Amino acid sequence: MAERQLVGGRCASIIVALCATAFVVVLGGLVGMAAGFYGGWVDSVLSRFTDIFCSANCCASGGWAWY
Repeated sequence: MAERQLVGGRCASIIVALCATAFVVVLGGLVGMAAGFYGGWVDSVLSRFTDIFCSANCCASGGWAWY
């Protein structure tokens, strides 16, 4: 019984991790394409937004960020 729960939990964790990774890849690709296509101030705004998001992640994790 415990083995079945362990395998089921592992499968759910892998599915969640793959979905989160796919979401981040698509979102990052769209932001990168928009920044590259428009350039100028759009690139600057999107870059600052990305910097703020990354720094918030670093602060929330207690200074540990894996880039």
